Amino acid sequence: MSKAWMPLYIGDFLADTMHLNCQETGAYIRLIMHAWEHGGFVPNDDAQLARIAHCHPPHWPRLRKVLEPFLDLTKTPGLGYIKRVGLEFIKASEITNKRKAAAQQMHQKRRGFAYGEHRQSQSQSPSKVTVTASKPGPARSGSNGQRAAPGNAEIGERMGKYVWDGTHWAEADHWTPRQPHAFGDPR
Repeated sequence: MSKAWMPLYIGDFLADTMHLNCQETGAYIRLIMHAWEHGGFVPNDDAQLARIAHCHPPHWPRLRKVLEPFLDLTKTPGLGYIKRVGLEFIKASEITNKRKAAAQQMHQKRRGFAYGEHRQSQSQSPSKVTVTASKPGPARSGSNGQRAAPGNAEIGERMGKYVWDGTHWAEADHWTPRQPHAFGDPR
């Protein structure tokens, strides 16, 4: 889980810490941030706690006395536990794990769908080009061979001196475009 953010409920924090002075509040905030990075735990060692709180060691015993009610020192030997931070850490971890599982499931479905589409398009799609060997159409201007199927040409398409009229190739000199019907093309 990314620990780059930490939920801080301002109203709850202020309600719990109104009796703390500036130095005590700052030390408590630093302990909370350390606990967030370590699953709700802080070390139960005065020298380490003073460093975490950025407190001068001779001042730490007084600060510890004030901050001790915020720490549960009985949960794990050698560690202190900040209950609210631990609960928020667990909740955030569960949300992250659910989102990760949903993302993995979505990606697996997409990969499976794409794989299935690829297999289907390769094995089940009918050939779209049919070549008639009996009477090949005229060569395309600038191409290296015969045009595939005359039925694939669009009406009015020109190839050299020939024009496709929808049913057969005619010489361009004798071809006139069909006029559409007043209510649409009757085809």
